[in-house]
Amino acid sequence: MNEIIRIPNINNYEVKIINNELFLIPILSKLRNYITNEEELFRKDLTNSSIIYCIIKDNDNFIEIPANYPHIRCLINLYTKFPKSFILSKTKLKVSLKKENYNNIGFIYYPEIEMSIDDKDTNESLKEIMNMIRINNFKIELGIVLSNGDNIYYKNF
Repeated sequence: MNEIIRIPNINNYEVKIINNELFLIPILSKLRNYITNEEELFRKDLTNSSIIYCIIKDNDNFIEIPANYPHIRCLINLYTKFPKSFILSKTKLKVSLKKENYNNIGFIYYPEIEMSIDDKDTNESLKEIMNMIRINNFKIELGIVLSNGDNIYYKNF
């Protein structure tokens, strides 16, 4: 690749390299839709929203969540870091160790965690992500595009 990439207002971004990928993360203090606590985050209508970026930090390790992922896929990616017994004991969602899909009652099987999860909307999926973040004392920074097109940003550190 020999293209020049030009980014206006680069001073409004923090540059991070994670797993050999460049991330330009908005400096939250310079954004008007910066949210500082969970209660404020969940007062927003998150229905049909999607995560623009999500960086989870456990001490010095980063858990990479691909950009523009649905909330449930972010949760599954996070769950892959834990043993099944931990998930079963700490989750607030309905989960099962059955290996088949049984969509007729709302469960979807995820082979990467070898569990079925009751399909939840974006609000419930994000609440469970935050539950796991709290329990494990992880740090999280995320950007969300709402269904109306507005962007919001949250950081717990």
